[in-house]
Amino acid sequence: MTPKLVIGSFAGLMFATSAHALDGQNFLNVINSLTKPQGTIVSAGSVEVNGDDVHLKSVQLTFPALEHDSLEISDLTFEDVQPLAGGGYAIGRLSLPDFKLAEEDVGFSYEGVELQKCQISGNPKGVTLNEISFCEVMKTGAVSLIDKGRERLRFGSSHFTATRQPDDTGLGFDGSVEDLLVSFEDTSDALDEVGATWKAIGVPEGRGYFRTKGSWTLADGRLTLADNVLSIGDIGTLTVGLDVSGYTLKAIYALQDATAKAEQEYASQPEMKAHVLTAAMTDLSQQLSLHSARIRFEDDGITGRLIALAGQGKMDAPTTAKLMSISATQKLTELQPLLGKVLVEDLTAAVTAFLQKPQNFELSTRPKQPAKLQDIITTARNSPDMLPGLFLIKVTANE
Repeated sequence: MTPKLVIGSFAGLMFATSAHALDGQNFLNVINSLTKPQGTIVSAGSVEVNGDDVHLKSVQLTFPALEHDSLEISDLTFEDVQPLAGGGYAIGRLSLPDFKLAEEDVGFSYEGVELQKCQISGNPKGVTLNEISFCEVMKTGAVSLIDKGRERLRFGSSHFTATRQPDDTGLGFDGSVEDLLVSFEDTSDALDEVGATWKAIGVPEGRGYFRTKGSWTLADGRLTLADNVLSIGDIGTLTVGLDVSGYTLKAIYALQDATAKAEQEYASQPEMKAHVLTAAMTDLSQQLSLHSARIRFEDDGITGRLIALAGQGKMDAPTTAKLMSISATQKLTELQPLLGKVLVEDLTAAVTAFLQKPQNFELSTRPKQPAKLQDIITTARNSPDMLPGLFLIKVTANE
């Protein structure tokens, strides 16, 4: 059992867990109606009902796509379970037992995982906000991922919330991950060169945080990620914004169905599985329309360290930065037939300014009219020089 599988399986369980009032087996059936399409079957040694609480004893997760590989996760108690119209349930609180997995030189652990105010739908293909499954609060304590005896990733706590929009038109959400630690040290032959680079620039690990905030509307599938911020000390802060529409329940269900089909029917045929998933993503791209997007990097010293490393102690930072700027300009000029003159000029000016005085770098786009994602991909493939004009791509530095 791999940490990645554990994370994915529990993510499915956390956001798709239910309780059926006073009917233990039916309760378990509803859980599986939501988790099975995601490749996870939930079973329990016994189910007990005590007032408004439902207890699953000796819970086991089975993964048919992995030749029935399974994982035991002890007992689960769903507190304050109330029936909802349509066969769904409201769950006041679910606390997962602390978990630790150690397999050879790989390890994964978490503690303090808790879900609150969950709405579980009895209809896997619901079309209203009252017919979909989500939890208003999800929080965790420490989470750790270990590879070859070294802690590669850890965060002290996380907290995510989902809030109903007025008149049940959609959901607002926000969340954070605190005390984030990422290790850049090499742990395998494949990472030796990368690890050596991080060690050479004096940043063997990074500490910081992650923030996210956004909203989703039901009718048009408008998904807005106002601010996704990843900040790592001594490196920088990366901010990503995205505004797309067309991410409707219909599109979501179609993607889920395609994924389930790929896992169930082509688990032993990697090429066919990849083909089905690619086709599903293509279909989704035809549904999504881009309203705007931006990515911004605020430097916190990493660029200066990389420039110094590139100089190898033989050249000062300004000279090294100038040579790097000349090299970047030459490479961007070679891309002019693909990117177009305007975008190449903007990129060249921004890169040059940033290398001379690393502060911030931003790439953004705001089409004159919402543009289908598939049209953007097609234009980028066939006429990339038209992208800046059609989609108003803007590149800036130190602003």
